[in-house]
Amino acid sequence: MTTAEPKQIGVLAEEYRIWNTPALGAFLFWIFAHAYVKTKDTHESPSVINFFILSGILDDKHLLSYVTTSLKLRTMVSNINHDKNSDMIDALHDRVKARMEYTSDAIDIAVGCGLLSWDADTARLTPNSVHTPAGFAQYRESAYIHRLELAVKRLGNWFGDITDISQLVTLLKIRL
Repeated sequence: MTTAEPKQIGVLAEEYRIWNTPALGAFLFWIFAHAYVKTKDTHESPSVINFFILSGILDDKHLLSYVTTSLKLRTMVSNINHDKNSDMIDALHDRVKARMEYTSDAIDIAVGCGLLSWDADTARLTPNSVHTPAGFAQYRESAYIHRLELAVKRLGNWFGDITDISQLVTLLKIRL
């Protein structure tokens, strides 16, 4: 009997697997929360629901391309509908649902590491000030990570501009 050869993974697939972890999600959630708070006039922290929606958006690379090329969330949705890609918005609810475990793990890591503080009374996650160790930037040199950071900041600004979570879920066709 021979032992099975380990399955070979392509370089891009391996990079995606490594970077698409809840630990990276925790970092991106922290960036999102900072952008959200800066945008809000009240400096209110984002509701936990925002993070689940964010995770569903980040899971679709085609949807991310609309994030990086649009100026506002409503414009993004309009552009998607104009390009006859409304199925991307229609599928967002399913992606949010499918990524619930990942999102919960990322939130746990972010809170556990002190990136975010959990307010159990309001279900909001507040970004904390964190000092990063010297040399940390070397892990952020990936073009993929840089693109995600920019998209997350933009989404934080967009979500922060919306006055009510019900407007956000209606615009993105997510059923709570």
